[in-house]
Parts: sequence; C-alpha cells; structure tokens
Amino acid sequence: MITKQIKVNISQLDGSEEKIENIIFNNTHNKCIMSEDKEYWISRSVATAGVVITKHKGEYYILLGKRGKGAADFQGYWNLPCGYLDYDESGYECFVREVYEESGFFVPDITKKNIIKDYTKEPYFVQTDVKSNRQNVTLYYGIVFKTKRKEKLPTLTLKYTEKDEVEYTFWANINKIFMEYSFAFNHDEKIKNFLKMFKKDMKWYRRFLRFIKVI
Repeated sequence: MITKQIKVNISQLDGSEEKIENIIFNNTHNKCIMSEDKEYWISRSVATAGVVITKHKGEYYILLGKRGKGAADFQGYWNLPCGYLDYDESGYECFVREVYEESGFFVPDITKKNIIKDYTKEPYFVQTDVKSNRQNVTLYYGIVFKTKRKEKLPTLTLKYTEKDEVEYTFWANINKIFMEYSFAFNHDEKIKNFLKMFKKDMKWYRRFLRFIKVI
C-alpha cells in the first residue's frame, strides 16, 4: 500500500485555492529484471477465455474441457478454453488459438450465415479483479452459432494440446452442466453471465428463451 501526499489546485470564480489531500494506492510496483542489456518486466499476465456455443437439433451445447494431470492447477475440474496471451498476437487471435489447441475446433471455420451472435470483435468482458487466479487479467470472448440441419456436432480432438494439459473435451448440453460439473476459475458463473447477456441481446429469439432453462 502506498500513501502519498499531493497538492490539488481547485479553480474557483474568485481565484485559486490550494489544498493537500491524502491518496492511497493499493498497488505493488512491477519488478524489472535486466538480462543482456535488456529490460524484462514482471507484471500481471493476460489470458483469454472463450464461450463457444452451438445450437444443434434444437438443443444448445457449450465447448468445455476437463483439466488434465499436466495442468498447472485445478486438475480434474472443467473450464472454458483458455490460456495466456503470447507476444505478437491479438486477444482474438489468442482466443482462436486456445480454442483450437484445447479442442481442435477452429472458430474462423464458422460461416457468417450460421452465426447467431458474435462477441469476438472485442472482449465482451475483461476481468481485472486482484482476487482472480494468479491475478491474471482475462479477456472473455464468445460466439453462438448453429449447425446445419443434417450435420453432427463439430468434431473435436486433443492432438494439438500440450501433453496431459486437457484430459477430455466435448460439447456439453447447457441445461446439464451446472448440475453435473465442477468448474475452475469460476467459469460456471462466467457462463451464466454470458447467457444472461445473450438472452438480453436476443429478446426476439424466442426459441432460445424456451430451450435455455438454467438461468
């Protein structure tokens, strides 16, 4: 915690008045490491997480992964596709990459005519809470799309993920996930918030309101 005295000038009609105020900041300064004449700053990391939902034969399914024994934490828990932002990639690119690495599903393959609602242009939510896991700053993206009438659910694979990071990935029926699965990183609450936002944005989409019963 940093306590600092500063001078604040307040302009008034009859002149200028100066007073002293105490301002308290809760921050801890980022650290800098020098290596080979280069500066490397140790600061809060940025991650992305993605809500990917598909409408299939009148039901709604969400893409989930079960954390494997090689995951850094929360082994055995379920989560949205998520991971750290790398150098030279945008938040959207990180979202696409993490979904692909953890499930084999490639978001850009979704055709425009099959998109119901797209929240990938910019993050629909940014988490900065210092109580979050490892104090990560997380950018949340989302997309809702439909499959063609005679199609199966999109095929998934773990062949692109790091060894043992993800144990299992699948399309989970939205109406069952909150009763049957334990989530890491409060992703269950993030999913509920996404569904509330989506329902508000799609008030005219009455069939969705009839099928989603969990909120």
